[in-house]
Amino acid sequence: MDQRLTECLENRQGSYILPFFWQHGEEHARLLEEMEAIAGSNVREFCVESRIHEQFGQEAWWKDMGFILEEARKRHMKVWLLDDKRFPSGYANDILRRQYPHLRKRGIREVHMDFLGPLSHGVLPSYGRFNPETERLLGIYAFKRSGKGESLCGGPVELTGFQRDGLLYWEIPDGVWRVFWIIDTDASPDCYRDYLDMLHPDSCRLMLETVYEPHYAHFAPYFGNTFQGFFSDEPCFGNDAGTYDSKLGRPGMVLPFRDTLLPRLAEAVGAAPEKAAGLLPALWYDCEGISPRVRTSYMDIITKAYSQNFGWMLGDWCRAHGVKYIGHVIEDMNAHMRTGYGAGHFFRALDGQDMAGIDIVLNQWIPGLTDTVHTASIAGGVADPAFFNYTLAKLAASHSHLQPLKRGRAMCEIFGAFGWAEGLPMMKRMADHMLVNGINHFVPHAFSPRCPDGDCPPHFYAGGTNPQFPLFGELTAYMQRMSHMLAGGLHKASAAVFYNAEAEWAGGEYMLFQEVCRALTRGFIDFDVVHEDLLQDGAAQVREGKLWINGEAFGALAVAYSERLPAALLKTLAGLARQGLDVVFVGGLCKASCEGSDVGELNALFHTLPLDGLVSWMRERGHFELQCEPFCPDLRFYHIQRDGGDVYMFYNQSLARPADVRIHLPSEGPCLFYDAFQNRVSAAQAPDGWLPLYLPGGCSALVVFDGSRKGGEGTVSPPLAPAVFDGKQTDGKRAESLTPALRPDREMEASGTEWEDFQISLCPAGEEEFSPYGRFAPDRLPDLTADPAYSRFCGTIRYETAFRLEGRIDGFLLDLGQVGETAQVWVNGVYCGAAIQAPYRFRLPDVLRPGGNRLAVEAVNSPAYRERDYFSGFLPFPPSGLLGPVRLLREKD
Repeated sequence: MDQRLTECLENRQGSYILPFFWQHGEEHARLLEEMEAIAGSNVREFCVESRIHEQFGQEAWWKDMGFILEEARKRHMKVWLLDDKRFPSGYANDILRRQYPHLRKRGIREVHMDFLGPLSHGVLPSYGRFNPETERLLGIYAFKRSGKGESLCGGPVELTGFQRDGLLYWEIPDGVWRVFWIIDTDASPDCYRDYLDMLHPDSCRLMLETVYEPHYAHFAPYFGNTFQGFFSDEPCFGNDAGTYDSKLGRPGMVLPFRDTLLPRLAEAVGAAPEKAAGLLPALWYDCEGISPRVRTSYMDIITKAYSQNFGWMLGDWCRAHGVKYIGHVIEDMNAHMRTGYGAGHFFRALDGQDMAGIDIVLNQWIPGLTDTVHTASIAGGVADPAFFNYTLAKLAASHSHLQPLKRGRAMCEIFGAFGWAEGLPMMKRMADHMLVNGINHFVPHAFSPRCPDGDCPPHFYAGGTNPQFPLFGELTAYMQRMSHMLAGGLHKASAAVFYNAEAEWAGGEYMLFQEVCRALTRGFIDFDVVHEDLLQDGAAQVREGKLWINGEAFGALAVAYSERLPAALLKTLAGLARQGLDVVFVGGLCKASCEGSDVGELNALFHTLPLDGLVSWMRERGHFELQCEPFCPDLRFYHIQRDGGDVYMFYNQSLARPADVRIHLPSEGPCLFYDAFQNRVSAAQAPDGWLPLYLPGGCSALVVFDGSRKGGEGTVSPPLAPAVFDGKQTDGKRAESLTPALRPDREMEASGTEWEDFQISLCPAGEEEFSPYGRFAPDRLPDLTADPAYSRFCGTIRYETAFRLEGRIDGFLLDLGQVGETAQVWVNGVYCGAAIQAPYRFRLPDVLRPGGNRLAVEAVNSPAYRERDYFSGFLPFPPSGLLGPVRLLREKD
């Protein structure tokens, strides 16, 4: 049996969950209560975050942090730290404002005016273009207008030396000319005014001076044992705010800048150093023959500087001190390859970290909304599933697979700022979505000792007022086991998708690479995302027609349409094609390199096809692993190999449609189904490699082969409902708890079952006593919060009834029908488990009696009815309580 499966069955799985634990300066008794809640939810690590602790880095902070570390040590828990006083990381505990204003980030901006020539003895106003107290003129340059929109043509004409006493003296040639004043500025969005300069190593080192080294000085004995490392949260360039559209070519935007950038830019574009500043207008406006090369060179320089000055600097320090460095940047809506909120290049920004990382927050991903742009509480107000559903998680998973430093570790900050309407059912689906896309470490957001706390809910414990918290630990136990099973192996994928940030940087037309990701995912073909550095630094090789990177092999490399790419990159891609790799450009071939060179000879080496033909082409060329019959675009899979065996996760992303399919697997050996919720295995059948699989909407399954033979005997039985059991016992017995996977055509309702009315009673969250609500017929069970008198109810709803069962009493299961949102069940006083998502079904072996039986159900509804918070306004509220129909089912003979 797979070693990790054995470890899970023996409850020896590793630790993969480290929720945020917010600090505001609460009393230690309150901190300890929250720590006990964390420990009681099957979590052995947490990440401390100042949110905001006003004394961060001062005496009160050291006392609080010392208390937390010592109490964690006593409980064998591990501690991480978010590395700044407030997010995003990069304020260095506000030291730039207090002590080092000269190390705050700088930028460049442009001011321009258009003038008509020819004009003899031209005198142009040059005064008032910048503030000489805080800004510096880099130069004045004129470009001729091309007549096409606002584009420019020709080279720059330097006018800097023609300025005297606020006036510019220039004999204007024939045509329309745009005169640019290029200004080194301290202008900044207010939120980033006292922020690090990612282009200046001394500025970035302030993170060490103000956060990392002081924590080591105070707590060195904990480093590498109780204290595990630091977490950077959304560091960025910070030159722009309020939009994700902070890309080159946007007029008026301040861009990151330091004087050291100019000679490097000159070298990159082959210009004399003194001429580099004259090329800068091409960063804002299209200039024929200049903009693509200048823009890609500029972004290449600043993203590599960010990587070295910030990510690698902090990561190397952590590893030298026996701890790890993790975190994520803002990825939202393509910000990952832009400035502003972004760090310019997803992979370079995180290269220095020990885990790949992303976050999913702010209603960016909503179960079931897989292909429709939808409202979300983010900049711009809408989220695109092409990115958040099909691409985001794959960025982190790919990074973890392909960079050796990551050692397969892919982290997601999860659950935060969705609102109280995000209950355990939605959390389970979100976790499954991340798992099936390769995420195996999680930072749940968040545990807060402040209660109530309106900051980006939900909060898991909330001082004991979250009625769903008692079952939160069952969700985290499931996530721990699934992460353990899906980590520690070699990911298998058929395709590599190129991360074409350079195409956007160049300023030409391009297809976002997530469109390729979406097509492959819906076509049941797995992939990783690769980037230029991997292809050009020797990490990639072609052997026997496959692209090999860090032990993974890909049969094809897909490049989304990019009008222009750097010549060196195109030559690298051509080299891969010459060695036998299928390199396919999706949506069209490049028209030219960024340098303007002809690419016809290179293009002849590539395949090209439309997006809607990609999947069929991949399958015709043999670039696929699994076959699914019938086609099911909602079904997702993830495959790893380990110790000669194979592990597959399957997840049905649809909420409404079941996945009723046969899947052909290339694996050999005994086939097992592992139910990670109940921590049980059962034999599965895959005759001739074909695995029959039935997954209701929103459900998942894990199948394990040990590699010794092809196929297997027995039956495949992934559960329709993940049932959770906490070991409760009543009258000396405990019910069996394997939840079945019955197809609708295989089930039948028990005949002759007589149900009495249901007695309903209520217990509000935070209280202990139930009070009567009413008695209702089985077919009239109400949605509690639809009652105006209880529209703000939040808590536990208990249902008690009796039923008679005549004749056969074995082989039954209980189906509760519709439930909002969690349910626990007792039959004849025996605890039969809990379910946190539909379908709500329970095995009932050895608990039923001939004749009279008693049923008790406790449902917990959504706290959103009580809280009515802003973030919940983006989600539908689920109904409250047990709505049914309640049925006894069994499999047809």
